[in-house]
Amino acid sequence: MIPMRYEDEVDVFKCNFFHKASNMEILNEIKCLAGVERPVIFPMRAFSDEIIDFLNELSERIRRNEVLRRNEEAAAFGFWCRKSHLLDMKKKYDNEENKIGLGLIFHIAPSNISTVFAYSFAIGLLSGNANVVRISKRNSDTAMEICGLLQELFRNPKYENIKKRTSIITYEKNKSITDGYSDLCNGRVIWGGDKAINEIRKSPLKLMAKEIIFPNRYSLCILNTLYILNMEKEELEILAHKFYNDTYNMDQNACSSPKIIFWSGGNSKEKREAQNKWWKFVYKEASKLYNLSENKVSLKYSTLCECAINCEEIQRVKRYDNLLYVADLKEVPANIESLNGRFGLFFQYELINIKEIESYVNERIQTLTYAGFDKNYLINFVIENHLKGIDRIVPIGQALDMNVMWDGMNLIERLSRSIM
Repeated sequence: MIPMRYEDEVDVFKCNFFHKASNMEILNEIKCLAGVERPVIFPMRAFSDEIIDFLNELSERIRRNEVLRRNEEAAAFGFWCRKSHLLDMKKKYDNEENKIGLGLIFHIAPSNISTVFAYSFAIGLLSGNANVVRISKRNSDTAMEICGLLQELFRNPKYENIKKRTSIITYEKNKSITDGYSDLCNGRVIWGGDKAINEIRKSPLKLMAKEIIFPNRYSLCILNTLYILNMEKEELEILAHKFYNDTYNMDQNACSSPKIIFWSGGNSKEKREAQNKWWKFVYKEASKLYNLSENKVSLKYSTLCECAINCEEIQRVKRYDNLLYVADLKEVPANIESLNGRFGLFFQYELINIKEIESYVNERIQTLTYAGFDKNYLINFVIENHLKGIDRIVPIGQALDMNVMWDGMNLIERLSRSIM
């Protein structure tokens, strides 16, 4: 149990927050979904056995839950926080024994991906911190189900320390509330678009508080033409399923879902044959798994029309009924962000030489997924060509895999301190 002298921090938290809030009624707008309303700020050792056991039990409950185990996002999070994986992370990323949390971390999670709040919370815990996690009022059923499991775990006296250091909350956008939490925290983690981040950053932090932001980022995919041409049917089915998980599974909303598919190697005829082969398998996979609503069809078609009007680089579009549109680019637009593919709208470009990619990479490019290349070759390509972007290089199928290394940062190191 937490020593009694730390219980006083609950009152300090309450007094500071009331002082920052313009009136006490504002606090009534905050709904606690899991944990406590006012967490105790009690730094712990990073990767403690207590935290690892807690997250492992959460993993087991997710895998037993009828709703969550059928949800790919939730199942992936449950797999991520199993004990064996956490111990592997500890071995790989915790290279200093005397590492302790910063104190209190205020996480602001996005509304478009339901499990980001859970990953952010878990990383905050693994770093040794108390955590306030704000999720959107528009939170999904998946997020609420995970919060329910957390509440169940918190009923176990074994996890009383973690409960007292956890506050998963929701409230409508309210600067006074964000001001209050920001003033209290030792670190702030913001997931969201540029506009949302700029608004949140109007709430000042303490001078020594750390901040991690995850603004708009974009990703690319590169396919080896000859590799695709030479793949057997079973291999292509597996690869197409992995590509589906990287893209359709999040409606292409994730920053790590590719904006453009690059084709490298082979001549023009071979590229066209490989493309026809590839997209037929992707279409087949989407037709088995994807829930394409009428609203998505309408939004995808209107997006395609907007792109066709505003992007003169689009050469032609091939439709595989409403499930899949593939737009060929004669050039890559200067503003890659304008290629807003979603719900099964993809853009592809044929590279004359892989070195062309240099021209299209900037600091906004986060992940490069690939098939048919050696990973070390691609890593060396980024380093030796002094590219400002591409922080992750992973095989197709791993675009959405979360890690404590994200956007080129070791999140455990950023959210903890070392005692020398």
